[in-house]
Amino acid sequence: MASNLSLRQVPLWGFRGACRPGVKSRKMLEKGGAARAAPPTSVSPRQYGLASASNNEDKASDYRLLKSSLESKIVALKRDLVLQLYTRDGPFWEALREVRGRWSIEASIQAPPHPLRQTLLPPGLPSTPPLPISKKKKWERWLDTYERWIEDLESIARRVIPDRYIGEKFRPDWGSFLSACVWYDPPVPGLLAFAELGGPWAESLPLEPHKDYPEGPFVMLKPPIVEMGDPVEKLRIEENYWQTLLEKVWELYLKPHGLSLSEVLEEIHHQHPEIETRRSVRLGQNRRRRYIDVDEHVTKEDLIEAHRLLAERHDSRPKKGAPRRDRLVAVECAEVYDHHNPADPKDARRKRWSYERLAQEYGLGSKDVAEKYVKVGREILVERQRN
Repeated sequence: MASNLSLRQVPLWGFRGACRPGVKSRKMLEKGGAARAAPPTSVSPRQYGLASASNNEDKASDYRLLKSSLESKIVALKRDLVLQLYTRDGPFWEALREVRGRWSIEASIQAPPHPLRQTLLPPGLPSTPPLPISKKKKWERWLDTYERWIEDLESIARRVIPDRYIGEKFRPDWGSFLSACVWYDPPVPGLLAFAELGGPWAESLPLEPHKDYPEGPFVMLKPPIVEMGDPVEKLRIEENYWQTLLEKVWELYLKPHGLSLSEVLEEIHHQHPEIETRRSVRLGQNRRRRYIDVDEHVTKEDLIEAHRLLAERHDSRPKKGAPRRDRLVAVECAEVYDHHNPADPKDARRKRWSYERLAQEYGLGSKDVAEKYVKVGREILVERQRN
C-alpha cells in the first residue's frame, strides 16, 4: 500500500508502568556531536510477541499491512507539528522549547544523522546502560534519567496529539518523532521528509507463540481495539477483595474494641460526606462507551452490522469535505522558490526551481497550482512572523 507514513519498528520499553529497558539487547552506537543523541539499538517487537511494519528487522513479506483511516490523519498531524516547529509558533513549539530548556539542548538544523528507528536519548546518557547487578546505583541513575526523558516526551504528546492517536498508554512509538523534534530543527528543503521521520508504526496484536503465520500476521496502524477483561468479572473480583480485606480489619482491629464494621463506616461517611460525593460525581462523569465483543462465534457480517448500529448513535461524526491545501507543502514551496533558488547550472538565465518543477517535485498537478501554493506559503510565513 502506497503511504507517506514511514512504517518501521518501535521499541516498547522505557516508561513507568511498562517494560523496563532491556540491557542485553542494546549495542553501543557511535556518538555524534553535541547536538546528536546516539540512539539505542531498538528492542525488537518480536521479543514482546509483536510483529511490526518495519524497514529494520521484519521484511514486507513478514506481515500483511491493513489499511487504517488514521494513516492520513496522522500524516497531516505530523506535518502540522513540523510547521509549528519550523515557524516557532504554536503549542507544539512552546512544549518543545520548554523541554529543550530543561535539558539544555541547542538544536541543530538538520535531519537526524542515523536512521530514526527508535527514541533518541537525552544529553549525556550512554546508549548502553550499566549492568544493574554490578553497578546498581549507576543503573538507577541511568534509568531515572531515561524515564524523566520519556516523561517529558509524553508531556509534549499529551499537549498536542489526540489521545486516540496515542493509544491507551503512551508508548515510545511516538518517541522517535518527538525526540527528533527536540534535538533538531528541520532543514529546507526537507520539511516534508522531516515530518515522515519516526513513528508511529503499524503493529500486530500479540502473536501466539506456537501458532504458524505462513503469510505473516496482520499489522495495522493504531487499530481501534481495546484489550480488556470481562468488566463484570473484574467488578466481582474487586468486591470480593475489599469485602475480605475489611472483614480482616474488623476482626483484627475493631472487634477487640467492641466496634462493628458497619458502625465505623457509617461514622466515617457522616464526618466526611465529601468522600461519597466525590465518588458519585466521578462515576457520573465517567463516559460510557460501547465496544463490540468479538469471539470465535462473531462473523464479519456481525461486525459490519454492529458498526452500523453504533455509528447511528454518533451524531457528531467528522464531516468529509474537499481536501485542504497542505500548509507544510505550501511553506516549503515558498521557501524553496524564494530563498533556495539559485541559477540553473545548465542555464544561468533560468532559476533552478520554476513553478513547473515545483509542481512536478511536490505532485501539485500544474504550474498554476504550484504558484498558488507559493503564495499561500508566503502568507503563512508572514502571519507566523507577526505572532
